Formats: sequence, structure tokens, C-alpha cells
Amino acid sequence: NPQSKRTFSKDSVLFTIDDINENGLPIYLSTSNRGAAITTRANKLYSGGGLGLNIQGQNMIAGVWEIGSMNTLHGHFQNRGIQKDLSTAAHSDHATHVTGTIIQKGNILQRGMAFDGSVWANDITNEFTEMVDQSFEGLLISNHSYGIPFLNAQGALQVDVQDAGKYNAVSRVVDIIHNLAPYYLAVYAAGNER
Repeated sequence: NPQSKRTFSKDSVLFTIDDINENGLPIYLSTSNRGAAITTRANKLYSGGGLGLNIQGQNMIAGVWEIGSMNTLHGHFQNRGIQKDLSTAAHSDHATHVTGTIIQKGNILQRGMAFDGSVWANDITNEFTEMVDQSFEGLLISNHSYGIPFLNAQGALQVDVQDAGKYNAVSRVVDIIHNLAPYYLAVYAAGNER
């Protein structure tokens, strides 16, 4: 019985209990890259997607900057995930997950948004220098899915939502990089806090 488990998979979709409703029944959250492809309309670009296109990431390179390195041996990447900066940082589940969301090969529910593309993964240590260098090597887009939390007075990690989205020094550096490499786009996560 899947409802007796906190997390389970059904039809290649992962479910986890988020809450219990007023009748004592579990409320589940699910994850499916197919849902994300529909929401972002990436599926419209695919072969048979309705626009007459066949854009699935072929010959395209996306960058992923994360804390730690991605698991280059993940089977769904089919040798298309490269740790570009040769980082010796420990593998990060999040870096691997983000890479999968971009290039994972799999069934229609599990494949990434650009499932025929490649990823150059990097640890964030030299992020801006690497972004410039790699954009000149053919990098088209990059993903930066990390927040900037701080320790509050009670010692707990917290995100300063008042600063979320503000134009700051990092924004300025990224603008300078975009001016140097006009065909490259860095995409930063808005975070889960807002």
C-alpha cells in the first residue's frame, strides 16, 4: 500500500507526504519533469510538440554551478554530464538533480528539459571567471540554483526575503558577463522561500 510509505514511486513519478488533511488522509507532493516541461512549454519545442520544431537540446551545452560536484557517472546522463572545472569537491545530490532536470534521458516523465543536450558542471568556487571562459567556449545558458541564507540571532539559517530580487553586486557582475558574451544567459533560482 503506497499510502503507508512516506515516499514512493508510481508510474515513474515520485510522491512524498507533505501534510495530513482534516480527514486524516495524506496530502502528497509529486515531482515529474514532464509536468515541468509542460509548465515551461519546453515540450512545445520537442519533435511532435505542435510547433513543427525538433529542439531537444541537440548540440547545446548548459552550465550548472553548484556547491559541490555532480555525479558524472549517473546513468541517465549517458556521458553528457562533464565536471568542467575538474572540481574535487564531494558529489552533491542537488548538483546531480539539477543536471538531471536539464539533460536526463529517460521516459517522458523523467527526462530533462533539454534531454539531448550536455552539461558542463562547476563548483561555485570560481563561478564568474568560469562563466566568462566557458561562454567563449560555446556555453549557451547556465543554471545557478542556490540561495544565500544567513544565520539569524537565534543561530538558525534564514533567507533575507527583503533582499530577494534586489539588484546587487552579483547582479552587476552577471550583467557585465552578459555584455561580454551576448549569446550566453545565466539563470539564477528565485529560491523556494518566495
